[in-house]
Amino acid sequence: MKQQMDREIENLAREMGSALFADLVDFDMEISESQFNYKILMGRRFFVLHTGLLPIALSSYKNELKVSGCFVTNLSIALHDFKDKRILIVDDTLLHGRAIKKIVTDLMECGCRKENIRVKIYLRNTDANIIDQSLMELTDFKRKENTDMWRFASSKIVDAFMESGWPYMFYLPYYETELHSAEDDTISSFLQDQHLQDHAIKTQKRHGISSYLYHDANNLGLCREILIRIYEYERADRLLVLPYAYLKPLTYSQIADSFQFLVKEDVICFHGNGDFVQDAEALKENKLKAQYAYSLLTYVTSLLAGNSFLRQHGMEDWERNTIVETTSLGCDIVLSEDAEGRIVAGLNRISTIGEGTYSLEENSDINEVIDSLLQGRSQSVMQQEKDVDYFLDHYLKLSSKRDEQLAEQNKERMRGIEVERVYQYAPNRNAAWEKIQEVIDTGRGTIAIAFNIINGTTYVDSLLYAGEQNHACNEENLAELVYPLLQYEMYCKEKEVSGSKKADMKCQIIEDIMGQNPGLRERISAQEIEELKKESFEREYSSYYFDKYSMFRERPEVQRGMRIEKGYEFG
Repeated sequence: MKQQMDREIENLAREMGSALFADLVDFDMEISESQFNYKILMGRRFFVLHTGLLPIALSSYKNELKVSGCFVTNLSIALHDFKDKRILIVDDTLLHGRAIKKIVTDLMECGCRKENIRVKIYLRNTDANIIDQSLMELTDFKRKENTDMWRFASSKIVDAFMESGWPYMFYLPYYETELHSAEDDTISSFLQDQHLQDHAIKTQKRHGISSYLYHDANNLGLCREILIRIYEYERADRLLVLPYAYLKPLTYSQIADSFQFLVKEDVICFHGNGDFVQDAEALKENKLKAQYAYSLLTYVTSLLAGNSFLRQHGMEDWERNTIVETTSLGCDIVLSEDAEGRIVAGLNRISTIGEGTYSLEENSDINEVIDSLLQGRSQSVMQQEKDVDYFLDHYLKLSSKRDEQLAEQNKERMRGIEVERVYQYAPNRNAAWEKIQEVIDTGRGTIAIAFNIINGTTYVDSLLYAGEQNHACNEENLAELVYPLLQYEMYCKEKEVSGSKKADMKCQIIEDIMGQNPGLRERISAQEIEELKKESFEREYSSYYFDKYSMFRERPEVQRGMRIEKGYEFG
């Protein structure tokens, strides 16, 4: 056990850099020892970070570390009474403060006084607009950085998750074992039998990750899709199975009916007052409670799917990691093999919206973003190419820019997109889910609970939002242009080239590179090309991209682009 922990510490220090790693461990220790009744870990990044770093701190400092207070998440706060309690909200990064503003409001609605709330953030992006300056009176920051360094540190945190085999989620179950074990052999045989391809991208492969996605037969009426995600982390010596039951849009009554059955079957034991999950009116009146209930129902149905999948392959004794249940969801879940068939049958009696009848809510922001990214690419061409990579990479980037505009107006973030809307432009469902899995795993997107109006009825639903690392979307295609342009920027600084001459040469370099590879024009959007031309691109992203350069420098396309740029230096 000690050897495994030492190896994990070594891997994290190497991946993050020893200074950042030590700083984050120190920050997490401060959080653990601080004197508050409750510490709220903001999911999913800080929840993953804390649950990964705390065992390292406990192993290294043993009896010297005095952990204090009750740890919950922004989901499980729905279970607790915060009247007269001292609360600490914790997150690793802060951009605009929307999530913090929402949870402060939620806490006050739960009876907590504002003077009893404090916020502690590891890293603030000083270039981002805070939508509510009054939050700053509650907030302490360990580090404040400009956008360039914020992106760099943020990407290091995500890389650390991949390096250490920490699943980037906080309300789904997962099962784990060692590689090269009997269970691993069984899963490997299954992957071969199903002809499942490893669709890990270059960033994941750099960390020794293989990634597979299996679409399981859906015998749960509450679900649109049952997805089994399988990861091999070679460096961390871990095999993970993550089932995801992607629920249908559900009304408050359908959620309450589901929990009335589950509670009657003694499936759930709450660490607090969870009676509201059975009350449709309580869910309707409180969005926080509705989001919690939908998340917990997602967890339970995912657990049913995961148990069934493993049992089919003779792995009944493979235990799940229950830290998500106790910390993130604030409950224990008991599912005996004898009861599972009865529970599935009971849930299937809940009436839900019919397959293929998910009307899409009209949203002008989403329509404008999609119209913008499809410039020069008609919907019929998109469908013919089944180009989900282009669609999601650019959609997430552009929706993030829209988030920035809304922040400047002190407004909430852009609404997420339904998976069914993705299918309209990239109708290959399997390919769409592989891409969604990719952007979630790398921090470029996140599935979050929201509310939809379908045919005049309010439904709780899961939508895809842009994540903190969305600037890295389309990275593999952009590499062909980014690195030559950054190289040219270094040349211009050395030779003191500026103004219109520098701008004109950058445009010419872009045209020459794209002329050498005409297909590149179909994979890079007009908006991305305009961003690359701006001086702010080098200022904000140089550290991030130079850190990633080792992944791309051997690619012939990148080397060819670097040679084209050199011609402008010597010409």
